[in-house]
Formats: sequence, C-alpha cells, structure tokens
Amino acid sequence: MTYWIVWAGLMGLLLLTVLLNQFALGIWGTPLALLIAGLKSVLVATFYMHLRHSPGLIGLAAGAALLWIALMFLLSWADFLSRS
Repeated sequence: MTYWIVWAGLMGLLLLTVLLNQFALGIWGTPLALLIAGLKSVLVATFYMHLRHSPGLIGLAAGAALLWIALMFLLSWADFLSRS
C-alpha cells in the first residue's frame, strides 16, 4: 500500500511540474522545478531505494554522495559566475 501512495505522490508532483511549465514564471521557474525534482528524488530514495530502513553506513554513503553533488554544483556555479 505504501508504494502506491508514494507512486501517487510522484505522479502528482509530475503533474505539478507539467502544469507549472505552462505558465511564464520568470525567474521562479527553475527554482520551483528544482524543488519539485528534489522532492521526487527524496521520495524515490526514501521508499523505493529503502534508505529509510537501511543500516547507518548506507545512509552515510548516500549523504556523502549528496554532499559531493552539492560541492560539484557549487564549484560549477562559482566557475560560471567568474567568467565574463
């Protein structure tokens, strides 16, 4: 039953993404899309990848991966802003 609820939540977020794409949101379009994508990834990682009930070492590895991705985005953004 839990998987069906999570699936329905993912479909709802997908529908929200498609509907928000129909409007001209200007500067808020990308942050909203990234927020929705982040919520979808949390749902998938928590329930479908079973991170909710996994041992601490698996959670530590997932956290390290998220930290690494955040660092790569930060460094890429810094490089982008430093160019003229």
